[in-house]
Amino acid sequence: MAEVTLKRLTPSAGIVRAARQTRRSLESSRAADRPHLVLAAGPVQAEVRVPQELAELVQAALVELSRGHTVRLVREDEELTTQQAAKLLNVSRPFLTKLLTRGEIPHHRVGAHRRVYRTDVEAYHRAQAARAQQALREMTAEAEDLGLYD
Repeated sequence: MAEVTLKRLTPSAGIVRAARQTRRSLESSRAADRPHLVLAAGPVQAEVRVPQELAELVQAALVELSRGHTVRLVREDEELTTQQAAKLLNVSRPFLTKLLTRGEIPHHRVGAHRRVYRTDVEAYHRAQAARAQQALREMTAEAEDLGLYD
């Protein structure tokens, strides 16, 4: 499999304008039920018909760029080191290692080093956020029952 270089794009004002224009063009081509992209790099230009799913992915990126947001393309199966995963979760590397040891986040070894998949780290993060929201709802309900929260 070819190595994929992950790209990050922080949009300049020109990129924001181009993203808005391209998004409108893509929406028009989707309305015609024949999504296509016209790719141009310098003097070379090619019109490419794309599946609906790809058109939606490109459009989602264009929406974020047109709003001035940074967009990053990330592979679903991206492997992270323990340090990268800890940074993503905003925890220390030793704490992350404890999570891995307890089996709370799946991991595998590459030689003597542990690696985790980004999707597993993100799933753990979503589950933790859901648990925190549930705990907050329960505390709020208890405070209301005790008359502490008006």
